[in-house]
Amino acid sequence: MVERDLAEELELTGPSDTLHLHWLGNVTTTNATERVTLHIRGHGEQYKTYEIANLYTVHDMNLPKQSFHLDRCGDKSIPRELLNLSYVNAQAHLLIGLDNAKLFRALGRPLQLSENGLIAMKTPLGWVVYGNCSEMQASVKNHLLLTRKGNKMEELEYLVHDYFANESLGISPKCAPLLSDEDKCAMFLMEATVMRRNDRFEVGLLWARDSFSFPDSFKKAKKRLEGIERKMPTDEEFAKQYIEKIDSYVKKGKLSEDEVACKSAKTFYLPHFAVRNANRKGLRIAEVDGKSLKKTLLCGPDLNQSLLSILFKFRQSPIAVCGDIREMFLQVVVREEDQQAQRFVWLCGDKSSHIDTYVMTRMVFGASCSPALAQNVKNTNAAVFKEQFPRAVEGIIEHHYVDDYVDCFETEREAVEVVKQVVEIHRTGGFELTNLVSNSEKVERELNDSSDIVKEVSVINVSRDGIERILEMYW
Repeated sequence: MVERDLAEELELTGPSDTLHLHWLGNVTTTNATERVTLHIRGHGEQYKTYEIANLYTVHDMNLPKQSFHLDRCGDKSIPRELLNLSYVNAQAHLLIGLDNAKLFRALGRPLQLSENGLIAMKTPLGWVVYGNCSEMQASVKNHLLLTRKGNKMEELEYLVHDYFANESLGISPKCAPLLSDEDKCAMFLMEATVMRRNDRFEVGLLWARDSFSFPDSFKKAKKRLEGIERKMPTDEEFAKQYIEKIDSYVKKGKLSEDEVACKSAKTFYLPHFAVRNANRKGLRIAEVDGKSLKKTLLCGPDLNQSLLSILFKFRQSPIAVCGDIREMFLQVVVREEDQQAQRFVWLCGDKSSHIDTYVMTRMVFGASCSPALAQNVKNTNAAVFKEQFPRAVEGIIEHHYVDDYVDCFETEREAVEVVKQVVEIHRTGGFELTNLVSNSEKVERELNDSSDIVKEVSVINVSRDGIERILEMYW
């Protein structure tokens, strides 16, 4: 098994599958997963590369952290290569199963490192140390991990359960979701920190703990930037697009040398990460020494409307209108004391120039709390206009899915009137509703003739045979 964050960082993809895990006490879980393949080798050029197929991605294994110091394991002579096994608070993100037992075989005789039975063994992936190290017992907790993939009968049971769950969609009574303690804490933080600053809203990041400290993340961020810079001369189109994207971030937020030198426990550098998907090019929330910005933040409650509910209501009236909020997360300001957790470095595509440090003053895509914060800001802003424009507020709260606006009306006149109100309400919160389209040419023309509307790319994708695609559903 491999953690999904690591698989995404390595750009591993594969077919979708279902993973059934069976634990002690007849406890079972069923998870949606992908089967991926990766290539792995030990640390050093002397090791061969091996392929591991059918790795299942999981959300978060949350394996216990381990610390190991060879200098505590007696005075017996230690091979030089073994000295690299010293580490502190390391956490595994990849589990190799017994179906790859060839990677665990011993290459030569095991070495006894201490009197109490600590053993070192060289394998095709490098040295492995196991056994008891008495000097470290005070800081070690006992953990037992046992997994096995479910059998065909369990898969059939899951399919039947999934079938009836899908059949009940749209007809089950809607119940208010029960909030976990973490979600209650996140809601408190959202309500306590959200405030209007002129024409935009300011929010605080949803920290999971009051006190903690990030490790030094500058070196990893610099290394990732250097990798991006090396790629640019070999791909001019990539370089142009990437520089344009980052330049849109650096218009504001450059730090002076004094500000760069001023660090706190919450100072974190976001490493650069680029893929061919234009919607994901830019800065990525990455991990440094087992810690990342994502892992220190609360996700917050799911404030989105049900996708099925949105699609059902969209077909209730004859006049349909769709649009989307331009770069929704980037329209919300992060309060100044939290911006230091969103530092990044940039060379502007010129290796000879000095590395400058910036902060993202707005919310970033990839931070676990960004979706909840954005929805809360959108709904908070709309609630102010509930008495003045009730139907438009309903459209914002009940007919938005993330940043997509999907609504329908009985008449063309109602559609134009309400949508223009929705646009204006969004503008008061710093959001810009763009790409407005409709199945009525008259409505679409009137909406886009207005200077208040920006149209770029059609949200309703019409193919050659006239089929429309809205929220990935074909009509």
